Amino acid sequence: MSGPPNIDPQSALAWELDVSQLGGTLPAVGERQLIRLSFRNQRIEIAPAETFDAATHQIIHVRGEPFISHLSERDAVISRVLQHQGYWEFAESLLLATRMERGSLVLDLGANIGYYTLAAARQLGPTGAVFAAEPDPANFVILLANVLLAVQRRGELARVDLQCVALDSESGTKTLTRFQRNLGLHTLFPPTSLHTSQGNLDQSISVSTTTLDDLRFGSPSRPAAIERRIHLIKADTQGAELAILKGGCRTLASDRPLLCLEFEPSLSGEARSLELLHWLADHQYRECLFFYSTETDPLRMLRQFQSPLAVLSLEPLVRQRRIGPFGTLLAYPCEL
Repeated sequence: MSGPPNIDPQSALAWELDVSQLGGTLPAVGERQLIRLSFRNQRIEIAPAETFDAATHQIIHVRGEPFISHLSERDAVISRVLQHQGYWEFAESLLLATRMERGSLVLDLGANIGYYTLAAARQLGPTGAVFAAEPDPANFVILLANVLLAVQRRGELARVDLQCVALDSESGTKTLTRFQRNLGLHTLFPPTSLHTSQGNLDQSISVSTTTLDDLRFGSPSRPAAIERRIHLIKADTQGAELAILKGGCRTLASDRPLLCLEFEPSLSGEARSLELLHWLADHQYRECLFFYSTETDPLRMLRQFQSPLAVLSLEPLVRQRRIGPFGTLLAYPCEL
């Protein structure tokens, strides 16, 4: 496969997925089926790959369902963990499952290859909806394929809308810095030393950007893509979380959604992390749960999930560099 196709986000779900060449056996957790994806005439075809060199992707076992991912050798973080564990970010998966209300609308920003998009679609049910945005074309095509695969297998899913776009403070275009071997690390901001220590720099690309307010209320150039109240926004965007909020002031004021935000000062930088905390407090998001998304210890999870904090109480931890990788905030509007 020379590269992912240029998929019009307005017609993404008009694509078809052909899995007729695959067998019906689901790989066990830790195992995989090597596959090759090809594209023609709004159709994604999946065929078994006889050798690793012939493979472009893999099918793995994720939460009891088949799931398409990058080859683990090419994506040593998300795809590898999903293959060997069958889930991603245990604590965050568990917490979000308790906060997503059936029939509501959830936004998955920085959706990567679709793990949380599909988890939400299955939980929200046919009266619910998911809007997923992913700016990297190689990730987006897998996200699309996974949604089409899930629709084929189960009809009782929420409506899913997809856009190959980055959320930012302004609509336009921006450079996406991409990485090899960690395909969830791509960022709209200048990479830090921690970025480059976790993945080798790949070719940067120009991507379309939009704002939360333009999605929710439309703009002079396009109608609104979201026409109902947003219940929860999940944003894992490698430092762009604050920019997303700044581009969504009207949406946050009208809908008052829960905000599940990646919070890693080592990636975002101290100044931007502190600004995010103060922005939340100034916009009436003054309490939060702070937890580590990959935590698996039941007692530590219980303490983190049952102990709401003042958002600004995290400021000393940021200054003292005491917040480690996979830090996450679940921020509540003051009226809850």
